[in-house]
Amino acid sequence: MENDIHPAPSAGTPAMAWSARLALGLVVAQFALAGAALYASPAVWAAHGAVGSSVLLPVVAMLVHSRQGQEFAHLRPGVWGLLALYLAQVLLAVLSERPEMLALRAAHVGNAALVLCASFWLVLRTRVTRDGLSTASR
Repeated sequence: MENDIHPAPSAGTPAMAWSARLALGLVVAQFALAGAALYASPAVWAAHGAVGSSVLLPVVAMLVHSRQGQEFAHLRPGVWGLLALYLAQVLLAVLSERPEMLALRAAHVGNAALVLCASFWLVLRTRVTRDGLSTASR
């Protein structure tokens, strides 16, 4: 239904909402794998790294969708922020592998919480309606 109050969403907008949900789900999986890896085999750490790498895909998808049209323009700073936090997370993970870099390992954990918050914020700002269309709240 299109009118002055509810304009028709642009084509492809559900992808923004689903990308935000996928990013959040992968970040939550990261927390679960990190917790499990403390008590499990090194293979769980490998899974933690693999899932962490896959977080980039929905983040890039959100960046692309936020640049198409004005519907999600107000989300661009949040998406760029999430991308910056993600890149910082990867950098902290790489740098904290050395034993003398314990402080960076702690920063990696703290930054993970920020990534989780940014992902959750993006999910809250996008939603899919019953008819499958996506809307964005300000």
